[in-house]
Amino acid sequence: MELLPSHAFSTLFPVLQENLDVYLGLRQFIVTTGSSQRLNITAENDCRRLHCSLRDLSSLLQAVGRLAEHFIGEVFAARFSDALAVVERLVEVTCYGSQTSLYDLETAVPSVLKPDLTDV
Repeated sequence: MELLPSHAFSTLFPVLQENLDVYLGLRQFIVTTGSSQRLNITAENDCRRLHCSLRDLSSLLQAVGRLAEHFIGEVFAARFSDALAVVERLVEVTCYGSQTSLYDLETAVPSVLKPDLTDV
């Protein structure tokens, strides 16, 4: 089966957007006490949902990254707007991630959430 980059992108990008929104939404759950920061999500069900969302985000970032070659070269101009949308969101998330250092937060379930936050 031949890869259809436009179809793959149109399928993946909305799901990526949803998961990026969850990741960016973690901002409201960060509690700072002294020099440490804690992710204030403690309910087991919420931790489980966050775990799944972060794993999905990690996989989606890899999948969209693998589509990169289908947005350059001869098709650059035709797919520019899609590529720009991805790059803008990735820059936003990268800035957020480097400012908040989510991978360094204390969490209710460190053995589960810390690796997820590090992967993303």
